[in-house]
Amino acid sequence: MSHAYLYLNQLIDRATRQADQVLAVVYPCETVALRASLDVARRNLARVILVGPASRIAALAGADGADLSEVEIVDTPDDPVTAARVAAALVAEGRVQILMKGSLHTD
Repeated sequence: MSHAYLYLNQLIDRATRQADQVLAVVYPCETVALRASLDVARRNLARVILVGPASRIAALAGADGADLSEVEIVDTPDDPVTAARVAAALVAEGRVQILMKGSLHTD
């Protein structure tokens, strides 16, 4: 998808060239968070790992008609704090380079 904004297109092009990074999305349990995560994967901007309750994520994707085949899911209990801790551990292990907030509260 091409945007009408030159600088945004340039930023997306630059990100695509660095797509070897792994992005963990913490607790993507609302439609907007899940769609944004899948958009990153579809555009090949990063390899995406969804960290949260797998059954809830799958149900949300199913209700939205979304395809989860391009992402990995790390299953956690249905608790945003636990999902955040698991995602932070993935960074500490070196599996993930970028964290993105999903639908958990900012604090």
